[in-house]
Amino acid sequence: MAATATSNSAQVQFYGVGAMAGRIKPGPGVLTVAAVTSVLRYSELGYRRILVDMLDELLEGDLHAHGVLRKVYGGIANRAWTIEPAKVDDDNERDAETAEFIAEDVHNAIASIPSWSTHVSAMLWAHYYGTTGREIMWRRDKNGWSIDRLERVHSRRISYDWDFKPFIHEADYATTGLYTSDFPGKFVIFEPQVVENYPTRQGIGRSLAYWMAFKRFTVREWLNVSERFGKPFPIIKFSTRNDGQPRLATDDDINVGKDLVVKIGKGSAPGAIVPDALDLQVVKDMAHGEGGKSIQSAFIDLCNSEESKAILANTLTTQVGSTGGNRALGEVMERGEAQLTRDLASQFDDCVTTQIIRWYVTLNYGEDKARRFCPKYVTDVNDPRDLEPDAKVLKILVDLGLKVPVSEVHERFGWREAIGDEPVLGASDMPAPPETETEPEPEPEGTGKTGEQYGIRPEKQTEADRRKGSSETPPGAKQKQTPAPPSEAATKQ
Repeated sequence: MAATATSNSAQVQFYGVGAMAGRIKPGPGVLTVAAVTSVLRYSELGYRRILVDMLDELLEGDLHAHGVLRKVYGGIANRAWTIEPAKVDDDNERDAETAEFIAEDVHNAIASIPSWSTHVSAMLWAHYYGTTGREIMWRRDKNGWSIDRLERVHSRRISYDWDFKPFIHEADYATTGLYTSDFPGKFVIFEPQVVENYPTRQGIGRSLAYWMAFKRFTVREWLNVSERFGKPFPIIKFSTRNDGQPRLATDDDINVGKDLVVKIGKGSAPGAIVPDALDLQVVKDMAHGEGGKSIQSAFIDLCNSEESKAILANTLTTQVGSTGGNRALGEVMERGEAQLTRDLASQFDDCVTTQIIRWYVTLNYGEDKARRFCPKYVTDVNDPRDLEPDAKVLKILVDLGLKVPVSEVHERFGWREAIGDEPVLGASDMPAPPETETEPEPEPEGTGKTGEQYGIRPEKQTEADRRKGSSETPPGAKQKQTPAPPSEAATKQ
């Protein structure tokens, strides 16, 4: 049972812990609706360990929520990333070269971190738990400071004090620990902003907790119904009189009926033998939802849809509803889903920029250089399918004479501008559109045309064809007139 505590003459239940006079002690927990409420309220005090443990337990049994969350976090972690140089005055060539040099150095430093993509994917789970962290293991040699590796700081070890300052505790139920602010540049604490509220009320898991718990309870009841009525239940009736008419039920018959009802309700009765004085009917399902579904199945579908809405703001990209869907509506929902993905990726980019890159530049180039030339970590979350409508509109506006700044185009499409003498793809570098193959018209003999003019490659021509063909007219030379076709007699001769 859940541990209990008395506070202000009110009994409060906690999931796995009991609090009395400010002391925290371990205790067994039971997952109930009241327990979920107690955990959410208790975590607002700053102690998050029991919240993370509850969210872990709920997530392990909810494949739908687990799959949708992995779709979001894995989709961001697998994206390409770049280091965008700091914006400086274009007229100052020296500053531009410095910004480009530092950006390239930072790119090499981040790329050399072992298992960087794994760390990115794991840290994005802060969107579900509320926060997570990493410890930076710095290394210094003759070339300066570098990042040797990152060590995980589990979300359940991060708590907040009364001023909402994060600290990392070691013991299971410690109320104090290492303040990350006391060790600048040592820890990375990712706290994505889901709602405008205190850090203790962040994390999409708080919104999912009730629906995940409701679904677990419903699945449990569904399993109970399947166990009771999923197997055949044999019923044998025997006559109590030889005239074919049932007799009145006696007290013994009624007691047999009551005992049988209890055993069927518990699922402990494999079958029954009853007298004809009893009329036994086993009702499998008493309630049905939309489309003939059981009430449990309909409610589980509702929980899945609510989870999808909370994570992706839609349901069509994860499941098809009872009314079906169409391609246009699906594309609209995908664009809305992409906006949420960009928001989370942007917050992660800010975290890496301020808590890793800024300190790397400070340690290697000084605080002044970090303030002026600190580059930015950028995750490429632009979907090429979303760029086509913008490209069409841009072409129409340019054709109408509108002068669009190049920097605005780069920002719109999410592509950075070229750095220095970096090769670029211009209009002259674009491949020519393929020509439509048409059947060449037959030409009379002696016109002097070669196979190359018919689309035949020169190396595929025969020696006779090359002798028959004429070379191109040199520039500035007079064009010779093409002789008239020979007569049929001359051709035969």
